[in-house]
Amino acid sequence: MPFDTVLIANRGEIAARIIKTLRKLGLRSAVVYREVDARSPAVFHGRHSDACQRSHADRGYLDIAQIIAAAHKAGAGAVRPGYGFLSEQAQFATAVIKAGIAFIGPAPETIELMGKKIRAGSFVQSSGFPVVPSAN
Repeated sequence: MPFDTVLIANRGEIAARIIKTLRKLGLRSAVVYREVDARSPAVFHGRHSDACQRSHADRGYLDIAQIIAAAHKAGAGAVRPGYGFLSEQAQFATAVIKAGIAFIGPAPETIELMGKKIRAGSFVQSSGFPVVPSAN
């Protein structure tokens, strides 16, 4: 692999599962966390931890510049957003890639395309796949 450390831009059980998988792959993990999460298993088991500096518990996990800075500080060659928070924001994937860090997730174009349910449904349907009718 072109990297040996992955920064996890998520928290709780999601981060803990990613750490477990990274260990199985022989990779090191780094995590970002808020003070409220400082005693969580993910922070305890992450090889490198960096505190996010935001007042609201979830906002630190949404600060793109802070997460990229933490990845550089940890020597992470990749970022794994888990799900929720920034995982569905194409601008985050783009910023990570522009910072010279691998993004473990869909390409920014895919995130953008699939981010809107109606547009995503139309794309999937035009590609020949059945789509369940929705109320939207």
